[in-house]
Amino acid sequence: MLRALFALLSIAGLSLPVTTLDEKPRSFPRDAAAPRSVVIVTFTKAASKQGAEWSRRLAEVKAKLPAEVFQVAVLEDVPRMFRSMAISGIAKQVPASMRDHFWIATEGGKDWKRCVGDGPAGEAFLFVLDGRSQILWRAHGACTEAKVQELLTLPPPP
Repeated sequence: MLRALFALLSIAGLSLPVTTLDEKPRSFPRDAAAPRSVVIVTFTKAASKQGAEWSRRLAEVKAKLPAEVFQVAVLEDVPRMFRSMAISGIAKQVPASMRDHFWIATEGGKDWKRCVGDGPAGEAFLFVLDGRSQILWRAHGACTEAKVQELLTLPPPP
């Protein structure tokens, strides 16, 4: 069952600073792919395992998915003195080919939570962004075949 065939939330005007794992500055949603992006967001280390599984599974269905996939680790709640260690640990697990699409956010946690909606912080969140301004679909938790199929059956981007 499709969760939505219309925009759930407009994020027009939002500008969240992020950095790639290669330390390149980016801004969300401006630097997300258009016309459509899938964004996986995690707020805790525990959620990162689910986020990695979502990334792996979406890479497998890339040919069927009319979108670029980005993963965002929101580290705002990690004390500054430990952030570099957290980022280093993340970087060791992310292949070089995916580093430009893996973003680190150290601020704007409330805005990221607005984008992902409600759910336990210990889970991965995922949303579909159309035209860099409209959130079309959301999910959270473990990657399941039902959720992947729901994502793949969304109408094509405008």
